[in-house]
Amino acid sequence: MISTGTFLTEMNTSDEQSSLVEKLVSAWEKKNMKLARAGGVSLMALSLAACGSDDAEEAVVTPDPVVTPDPVVTPDPVVVTPVAVAKVGSTAIDSLEGGEANDTFSFGLLSGDMTLSSLDSVDGAGGTDVMSATIAAAGVYAPTVTAVEHISATFTAAGTVSLENATGYTKIESSNSTAATVFSNIGDISAPIVVSGTAQKQRLHIPLRQLRGLPIPLISRCQV
Repeated sequence: MISTGTFLTEMNTSDEQSSLVEKLVSAWEKKNMKLARAGGVSLMALSLAACGSDDAEEAVVTPDPVVTPDPVVTPDPVVVTPVAVAKVGSTAIDSLEGGEANDTFSFGLLSGDMTLSSLDSVDGAGGTDVMSATIAAAGVYAPTVTAVEHISATFTAAGTVSLENATGYTKIESSNSTAATVFSNIGDISAPIVVSGTAQKQRLHIPLRQLRGLPIPLISRCQV
């Protein structure tokens, strides 16, 4: 083969470039030798990574574990059983309230004095409630009574219990009375009237408007 001068020049240039690359790689390897050893990374790995070799190891990313929340526990509903109350009136002005159970309200005598007055009020709320009173003095007693189903009075004197301010009652009773019994202003004539433990005369005052339309024999049995 006959070599021209141009071909020899190109060969020399190629050899020079290869030699230059080798020198640069050698310099880079020496420069990073200490870092490679200190970090526990092999020089081969650094060289491959620097050269972009396909043999370089890829970093493996481990995903965080999936955390499953604890199930929500719904507590059982709390069932509250109503408790009956028993309240007693005083010689002062009373405002007595009941609850959802079957409550009792008593207006007896305190040192011989009546505790029921027209200024007293009773609210039975729920349940089937009973209000009892002792009538020991003449006069008209018209307390405000709401949602008390059973109203009972014991008459030891010629007094009158007025139901003018009473609503929600379903039963009226005179119990063990030793004097004439008088209930007045009975607004709900559908409520049964019970007399127990007494032979005294009973008087029921029913507003005339409540008697309209009633059969005559029924009216004749009522003392108006």
